[in-house]
Amino acid sequence: MTKDMKRDINEFVQFKIQPGGFVKFSRSISQERNLHELLKDLGFRKCKINKKIVYFQWQDNGLKKVNISIIKDAFKDFIKQENFINLPKEVSSEYISEWYYGSKPIKVNGLFDSVLYQELSEFQIETYFEQE
Repeated sequence: MTKDMKRDINEFVQFKIQPGGFVKFSRSISQERNLHELLKDLGFRKCKINKKIVYFQWQDNGLKKVNISIIKDAFKDFIKQENFINLPKEVSSEYISEWYYGSKPIKVNGLFDSVLYQELSEFQIETYFEQE
């Protein structure tokens, strides 16, 4: 995903406008999967090396080892940069930030694993992770 590509915010969260303008957020399993797919589009993956979980990001020059907070920050940056479309007029971008901080939408669970897990070849492991 390029930095200028916008995603529909409704892919990640549902909004219900309550009386008085209060906004209620919810998220389905498919929206959680969409969030993981966005992270995958941004190049993030996880694997096991010597029985240890390793998070990494595919970049132009190969793989870069990252920690889970980098992955979470990538979605936070997506929110901060307002890299989305179709935000209901009753919902400000500040509400989206509140939703992010209030719900911590990135859960490392089986769904996260099923989308982001990638086996690496011995060559890739030796090239990108053995020098650590």
